[in-house]
Amino acid sequence: MLRPTARLATGPARLAAERANAVDRKRLTACMERIDRAHKSGVQREEAEADVDLHVAVYEASHNLVVLHTMRALSGMLRQGVIENRETLFSRPETRDQLRAQHRAIYEGVIAGNVEEAGNAAEMHIHYTHRALNEIKASQARLQVSLRRLNGGHVAARQAAERE
Repeated sequence: MLRPTARLATGPARLAAERANAVDRKRLTACMERIDRAHKSGVQREEAEADVDLHVAVYEASHNLVVLHTMRALSGMLRQGVIENRETLFSRPETRDQLRAQHRAIYEGVIAGNVEEAGNAAEMHIHYTHRALNEIKASQARLQVSLRRLNGGHVAARQAAERE
């Protein structure tokens, strides 16, 4: 069973593959080209902005008014979330390439009109992002514990004192 966030990504991607017209495909292509240019130049903020614009373009190409109105209402939060998450995700060197490849797979599925390919690519993108963010947060939490130990907050010593 898909999580709600995965459904929110796969449904519109599938619908976009089925319903996109020439205007939608042109906009999607422009967004993907912006992602590629920003990726090549290394301008992370521009890449994040293009990332959000690609997501919105997929929602628009789905021609699902409920999804479109919901995502437009949430677009500010989406934009901020993508920018913040990218900053976190980019602490892993391989992430920029992974995200671009995932966006390209969604884009290609939609452009080709391949409903399954677009939906599967969107699902993989959502799962990858969730997994990577969770791994990074867990790693940061372990680092914080280690730093507290270095600064005199020995976890084992404290637990022993509490038992006495």
